[in-house]
Amino acid sequence: MILQDRIKTLVEYSGLTIPKFSAYVGFKTPQAVRELIKGNTKTLSDSAIHKIIIAYPEISEDWLLTGEGEMLKPNFKVDEIEIPTKEELKQVLVKGYWVPLIPTEALANSLAEYIGPGVRRTDCQNIISPVPGAEFAITISGDSMEPKFHDGMVVFLKKINDAAFIPWGNTLVLDTENGAFIKDVFPVKDNESLIEARSLNTIYPPLIIPKSSIYGMYRVLNATKFFTTM
Repeated sequence: MILQDRIKTLVEYSGLTIPKFSAYVGFKTPQAVRELIKGNTKTLSDSAIHKIIIAYPEISEDWLLTGEGEMLKPNFKVDEIEIPTKEELKQVLVKGYWVPLIPTEALANSLAEYIGPGVRRTDCQNIISPVPGAEFAITISGDSMEPKFHDGMVVFLKKINDAAFIPWGNTLVLDTENGAFIKDVFPVKDNESLIEARSLNTIYPPLIIPKSSIYGMYRVLNATKFFTTM
């Protein structure tokens, strides 16, 4: 895979448009990313590489620069996140990363009806996200992901392009025809049409889910026990 294809894969992995990806990474304009996708490597400076790695610490620098190895760092967990302090949330408040908090009852149905274009946003409370790039937030219900994610904790999510890449072994929120839930996801051997969803709490058995029943997959960008509303 040549450099321009790796950059395109990274943008697809992010689940963002090129302008939003550029803003999230910290580029001044989207043109730098567009030039990289065209094959113009002059825009891939040390500063640009640093910004990408900071924004996506799970991405292998060797893969990004040379194409060697896997895209994701071995044993890296996307959900290894730090809970922000109240002071950090105050700083975020100034920046204004407002996102809708999906009602708890939505988790028994599909998130798609809440997060589709202009659909049911009036049912959602707006809250502050501790990080840029989050599209919405949900409240965790239950103890299946203990001890990392607790009942009542709010997680901030961003949709990924699962048709291009699924970050196996990481925690994702799956929006399925049977409701939405947060699990660690793994491939099913010899069957690419299925996904194995595991709980961290070992009292819960793994689930085997057909990909055809999944409406969307979402990365966990951050989590908090408290939040600011408007």
